[in-house]
Amino acid sequence: MKLRRTIATLALMAFAGAQAVPSASADTVRLGLRAAVDRAVSESHLVRAGDFDVAKAGEGLRKARAQRILPKAEVNLAGGVVPEARGDVVYSPDSSGDLGPYYRAELKLVQPLWTFGKLDALEQLARDGVAAEEARRSLTREGVAYDAAKAYWAVAAAGRAESIAGDMRRDFDELLREVEKRLADESSGVDDADLLDVKASAYGIDKVRLDALEARRAAGDALRALCGLPEASEPESVDEPPPAIAVDDALFAQAAARALAGHREVRALEAAARALAAKVELQRRSRNPLVFLAAGAAYAYAGNRDDQDNPWVKDDFNYTRIGAEVGVSWDANLHRSGIDVSEAAEEHRALLERLAALRAKVALDVRQALRAAARERDLLAAARASLKAAKSRLRLVLDTWETGLGEVPEVLDAYAKYYQLRAEEPQRELALNLALARLGYVLGDVGLYLGWVDRGKVAL
Repeated sequence: MKLRRTIATLALMAFAGAQAVPSASADTVRLGLRAAVDRAVSESHLVRAGDFDVAKAGEGLRKARAQRILPKAEVNLAGGVVPEARGDVVYSPDSSGDLGPYYRAELKLVQPLWTFGKLDALEQLARDGVAAEEARRSLTREGVAYDAAKAYWAVAAAGRAESIAGDMRRDFDELLREVEKRLADESSGVDDADLLDVKASAYGIDKVRLDALEARRAAGDALRALCGLPEASEPESVDEPPPAIAVDDALFAQAAARALAGHREVRALEAAARALAAKVELQRRSRNPLVFLAAGAAYAYAGNRDDQDNPWVKDDFNYTRIGAEVGVSWDANLHRSGIDVSEAAEEHRALLERLAALRAKVALDVRQALRAAARERDLLAAARASLKAAKSRLRLVLDTWETGLGEVPEVLDAYAKYYQLRAEEPQRELALNLALARLGYVLGDVGLYLGWVDRGKVAL
C-alpha cells in the first residue's frame, strides 16, 4: 500500500536527522545556524587543544631564539670533607690528617660567535613549526564548524519529521472516526474491509511518530554536546531556507581555483612542507663548524689544607681560576651528517607528493560537491512541485469524500501521496543544506556557507 511507503519515508527521514534534542519539559534553546556553529567552535575541546599546541610551538620558537644568547651557562656547586694537608708538593709533615670541610663553586659560559647559518635555520624551523600548528588548528576549527552545521540541520529535519508525523496521526484518527461513522450507515457504501484497511495502518503511523521523536532526541544530544549546552536544554532550530544556487562552467573553474588557494587541509600540508624544508636546511647547516667564546670562573677552599702557590701544582681543593677562550667546534663525520640531510630531504619530497595528490583530490571534491548541490537543488524543486499537486489532489478527494461519494482506498492513497511528499520536502532541504555545507568545507571555509545562508544565495 502507498501509505506504507509514506511511513517508510518518514522513518527514513527521521533517522537521517539523528543528531539533537531532549525531553519536552526541558528549556528550549533556539539557535540559528551561525550561532550554533560559533558556539560549537568556542566550546570545542579539540579547538582548545589546538590553541595549546600553537602555544607549545611558540615556546619552541622562544627556545630557538634563546640559543643565540648564552645557550650554555652552567653553575656547579659542591662541598664535602677532605684530609688535612700541610706543606707543599716537596715536603709535608703529615702522613695523613684529620678530615675537614671544603666547598667549590664553578661558572661556565659559552657564547656562539659564528654558526654559519645554523641558528638562523633553527629559528626558521621553529617559525615554520608555529605556522604548521596554526594551520592544523584552523583545519580542526573547520571540521568542528562543519560537524555543527550538519548537526544543526539534522535537528531541523528531525523536528519537521516529528511535526509531519503528528499531523499524519491526527488525520488518520479523523479518517478512522469518519469510516466508523459511515460503517453504521448501510447506505454509505463503507464496509468492514474498509475499516480494517484503515486500522491496519495504525501501527506503522505510531512507529513513524515514535521514531521521529527518538530521532529528534538523538539529534538534540549531538548538537547539545557540540555547543556545550546544559543537559536539561532542548536545542531548536530557526527556520532558515536553503540558499539559491546557480551552477555553470564558470562557477566550476572559480570554485576549483578558490579551493586550491584556501582549502584548510592544503594549507596545513603546505605549512608542514615548509617546516620540512626548514628541517632539511637545518641539517645542511648543522654540518658547518661553530665558532664560540667560552669563559669561566672557579673557586675552591679547604681550610685544613695549605694553599699551593706553585703554578705547576694542581690542587682540587684550594684554588681561584678565571679565564676565557675562543674555540671552534665541528662534527667532522660528514658522511653521517650527509645521511641526515638525505633523510630529511626524502621526507620533504614524500610530503610534496602527498600535497600534489591532495590538490588533485580537492579539485575533484569541489566538482563533485557542486554537482551534488545542483542535484539536490533540482530534487527539492521537483519535490515541492509534486507536493503542490498532491495537496490539490488530496483536497479534491476529500471534497468528494465529504459528499459521501468517495472510496476509502482512494482517500488512503491520496493521504499516502501527500504525506510521502511532505516528508520528502524537509528531507530534500536537509540534503541540499548538507551538500552546500560540504561545498563550503571543500572550498576551505565553512564561513562561506554561513554567508550563503545569511544572504540566501551561493556566491563565490
